[in-house]
Amino acid sequence: MRNNDSKHPVAFRDSEAGLTLLELLVTVAVLAIIAFIGVPSFNSLVSSYRLSTVEDGLTAAHNMARFEAIKAGETIGVCGVQNSSSTSCVSDGNWSSGWMVYEVSGSGKSPLRYWSGEDSISVSAGADSEFTAEGVLLSEGHTIEVDQAGVKSCFELLLVGKVIKSSGACL
Repeated sequence: MRNNDSKHPVAFRDSEAGLTLLELLVTVAVLAIIAFIGVPSFNSLVSSYRLSTVEDGLTAAHNMARFEAIKAGETIGVCGVQNSSSTSCVSDGNWSSGWMVYEVSGSGKSPLRYWSGEDSISVSAGADSEFTAEGVLLSEGHTIEVDQAGVKSCFELLLVGKVIKSSGACL
């Protein structure tokens, strides 16, 4: 079908409508280039989100523990765990599998909430963080180090319960 109207100079093919092999190859090549450029950026973005999730989880756990300690008028703590079904804290300082907020009672530690760790992120802490009924830490000097393939951040817990995050390894 031809358009002979000079006001609308649109050319149509005489052959069947469709793509030629050359057009299809060019389209596939352009898509391959876009994918080649985009995938590494996407992987970096996913890694960044995983790190942020762990950092936000650690901050949330400590804020929750402090709030619950004040609200309940009891000692509430945060510690690393082996897995999400574990009710006992790890003693080696490795929080990479996850951590929990717990209530200190006469019978031991009663879990209140768990956070899962990320496979590619290492989390290490010196000891449990326990808050008194007044919302202050039982002892000072608590630090938690998060490491994802050499990208490190440090969480320092102040005696008054504030969590301060800084880039780099803990000193």
